[in-house]
Order: sequence, then structure tokens, then C-alpha cells
Amino acid sequence: MSQFQEAIGRRVRDLRLGRNMSLDAMARVAHVSKTHLSNLEQGRVNAKVETLFAIAGALGVQACDLLNVVEDERAAFMEATRELTSGELVSVRKGLEAEAELNPPASGLRARPRAARGAVRRPRTHA
Repeated sequence: MSQFQEAIGRRVRDLRLGRNMSLDAMARVAHVSKTHLSNLEQGRVNAKVETLFAIAGALGVQACDLLNVVEDERAAFMEATRELTSGELVSVRKGLEAEAELNPPASGLRARPRAARGAVRRPRTHA
């Protein structure tokens, strides 16, 4: 499960609870299964675009409001760190770097090693 999935799930859950909607009621209004909605809120599944639009409509928000989680979390982080000293910021940065090493992105995308200078790259062959 990716951090993005988790963030969208938290956003959906927070909006649903803020509107005093039960999981069952939300699922009925959005025309999705209760299980799928629960899994989405817990960051276990990716939602299709159509599902995000249905959920947004049921919540009375725009679909982009469900996807603005990264910017919202960035703003919250900036606000929380505004009063820190430079030494405290260094500690935060080191902690974030250590966490990133322990929890690499779930996308499976990793930087490819660069070829040595002067190395000849073989063309790809398609079978």
C-alpha cells in the first residue's frame, strides 16, 4: 500500500465522518460496495477514477478535493516546522531520510544505475 493510497483513504474517511455518514450509507450513495469503500479508506486498494468521482459526489465535493492530500499534508508539515530551530530541522530531516530508507516507495520504481562513463549500451531487442 502506498502513502498516496493511505492519504486518499484518510481524506475520504475524514470527509465521510465529518458529514456523519456511516460506511454503509456512504457506500449506498456512491454505488460502491461497503467492503470496497472500507478497503479504500484503509489504503488497501486503488480506486478507479469513476469510483473517486462517485465518492466525491456522495460527499458533495470535487474529485480533485480527494486528491489534494499531498498539498494539504505539505502545508501542515510546513506549518508544524515553522517554529523549529535549525538544529531541530536537521533532526527532522535526518529522521525523514531514515524513514525513507526503511520504507521505500511502493511503486517499485527505483533509480537505474548509471552506465559507467564510456560504456557501450546494448540496444534492446524485442522478442
